[in-house]
Amino acid sequence: MVNCRRSIVSHWIMALLLLACISRSHGQGEQPIKFRLVSMHDIPQFYYDYEGEPQKLFVSAGSFSQLYEAPHDRRIRFYVETTPTDSSAPVKVSVAQIDLPSGDGPFLVVLRTEFRNGKPYYRNAIIDASIDSHPIGAFRIFNFSKRDMAVQLSGGNLLLKSGESKVVSYPEERKTWLKVAVADDDEGWIKVVSSPRSVSSRTRTTFFLTHIPPSEGDPDPKGVSIREFRERTVETESGILIQ
Repeated sequence: MVNCRRSIVSHWIMALLLLACISRSHGQGEQPIKFRLVSMHDIPQFYYDYEGEPQKLFVSAGSFSQLYEAPHDRRIRFYVETTPTDSSAPVKVSVAQIDLPSGDGPFLVVLRTEFRNGKPYYRNAIIDASIDSHPIGAFRIFNFSKRDMAVQLSGGNLLLKSGESKVVSYPEERKTWLKVAVADDDEGWIKVVSSPRSVSSRTRTTFFLTHIPPSEGDPDPKGVSIREFRERTVETESGILIQ
């Protein structure tokens, strides 16, 4: 009986060790989830923590950032460092927190500055930036404006409601026209943009369409601001690398 119990215990120990080895091998083979950032406005120096160490983020309004590795739980807390007058040690002040969705990514985090009680607050939008969601040789257009927009691009006619996005393939030509009209309650559709856009091979292009902020001289502007981001791709042994 004693030998039988020892045999059962030994088998359980061996099984647990085997499961631990399998789990460890899977964990080592998993690729880290990555993300990059872009801001709609100028923002201060941001940080986030990865494996217990602060990581400096280089974020601008003119281009996508480099790729950063996300924590294993996909929860990212962005913060700024401030130094109080009564202390020499910097203090972490949270400015935004996100949870990356499921999927292999990479993800694009779009930061937009708003003000609450005179203090900056950073809204965010998380976009699946994988090749499946945005293929090579395609435009991807986001309507971040408060107005609905009609877009003509690469031979396609698109209707984008506020907050929507769509993908359209590059044309065969090396140039296409981007035309945008905004919806107005009084005047119907108003054309606000008509400009040529170049097309490059082994790239993909993202457009952000936003409305122009109101001012004293124009409290309800109809104009549109367009931001264009072009990513180049390189084929490697492990797959397609987005630059």
